[in-house]
Amino acid sequence: MKIYLEFGPKVHQLKQWLNRKVTYQIDIFSIVDLYKLCQLIDQTDSLQGNKLRQYKAWKNRFNI
Repeated sequence: MKIYLEFGPKVHQLKQWLNRKVTYQIDIFSIVDLYKLCQLIDQTDSLQGNKLRQYKAWKNRFNI
């Protein structure tokens, strides 16, 4: 993901619990990184349900 987005932030792998997917944390240091991440989410349709509603509300709230 870091190479695909040409990110400057660090990508951390968090603990994996039993029978769960690996969770990642992305540290974003610039507005450019934030816009690239939003473009990726918008292009891939990777969010569904409540997470998609939360994401859209967040984008509208901050005019992104």
